[in-house]
Amino acid sequence: MSDPADQALMTREHQALLRAVVEAINAARRPANPAELASYLAGRISPAPHVDDITITHILELPSVAYVRGEASGVVLARVLDALEAAIAGEEYRPPPPGADDRY
Repeated sequence: MSDPADQALMTREHQALLRAVVEAINAARRPANPAELASYLAGRISPAPHVDDITITHILELPSVAYVRGEASGVVLARVLDALEAAIAGEEYRPPPPGADDRY
């Protein structure tokens, strides 16, 4: 279940979609385009995403998110929410270096 503060930044549905897209990218044997991801997810999440919903991949490419294939979807979601929170506050968000333990 997502935190109410997180829901203020991104709806529960969008959080679930982001996690599903990250998991689909991680499961793919090769890079997949938005149409392939939408098709893959259609049978796995409800409501099935439209190909336009998969533009979330552009968010993953942002320097403030710095997604690396293979990362856990929860880690990526947390970074997206941190970046959104910083943007709302007018601050610059820099993700921790790959492999850093940023829980503290």
